[in-house]
Amino acid sequence: MLLSIIIPVYQVEKYIDECLKSVIKALKGEDNIEVLLLDDGSKDGSALICKQFEQEYSFIRYFYSENCGVSKTRNKGLLLAKGKYVTFLDADDLLSIDFIDEIIKKINITNFDLCVFEYEDFCEDNKHPSSGIKRSERYRLFNENCKPIEGFAFLERMFNSSIRVASVWGTVYRKDFLIHNAIRFEEEMSSSEDFDFIIKCMVKAKNVENDNSTSVFYRRERIGSATQTYNSHKLWCDLKMREKWYNYFITESDAGSKFFANEYVFFLTKYCHIVLSNEQLMKYVKEKIDVINAGSSRT
Repeated sequence: MLLSIIIPVYQVEKYIDECLKSVIKALKGEDNIEVLLLDDGSKDGSALICKQFEQEYSFIRYFYSENCGVSKTRNKGLLLAKGKYVTFLDADDLLSIDFIDEIIKKINITNFDLCVFEYEDFCEDNKHPSSGIKRSERYRLFNENCKPIEGFAFLERMFNSSIRVASVWGTVYRKDFLIHNAIRFEEEMSSSEDFDFIIKCMVKAKNVENDNSTSVFYRRERIGSATQTYNSHKLWCDLKMREKWYNYFITESDAGSKFFANEYVFFLTKYCHIVLSNEQLMKYVKEKIDVINAGSSRT
């Protein structure tokens, strides 16, 4: 099996049909690719739609479990994946029709650890996602000729730019690379788990490739999506993640420590009203005031 496409599913009956149709259209009959649908305890009609696709297409496998969160769901997908390479797709997004062709070309010429693709945003009321409202510019983090670079060099460029690679979709990973480096999603995290996973990968990667083609059409501002809801636990995850990587990069990269110190201050400021209403978080912030001061002094 060449590639496994891992799609977490949760309360997406309105979108999953369109998502899977975009995947099927992109596959163009390729028989060396599988699609894993990991249902995280949906209570709407998502399961029925997924089972219908599983019955119709032999390359689609559907799995149901009680609600455990997207990180544990993705880890389960990594364990179940049979492909040499894996990629992730959110169930409310769309796969580009050219993505599979492009990744097969890339796989045939190089043995990358990660390959970073571009993506395009589109709003929920867009009838034609192919005309996205905004296209990413991840290619700018590579050399002018877009030759492969080491992951740490990639991070240094990201830390010194306004471009972010903070989502796990839109990137293809060699599964052996993930296994060898014991890279998994942090299952206690309900926010920033994507960015944490990306940083783990980049710190270890020796061969990061770039492809300037669009991989995913990312649906902006879906009501009820994880990125549109916020609570104190998610803030806790955001702060802990940035503190962890600040402590790591403080001895490895000045740009990295500055980046995460500023990120810490940003999240603390943006969601201070949540912090002030939560004694546990307020105690934590007071204990970690050195991170806040570091961010302020580095701006």
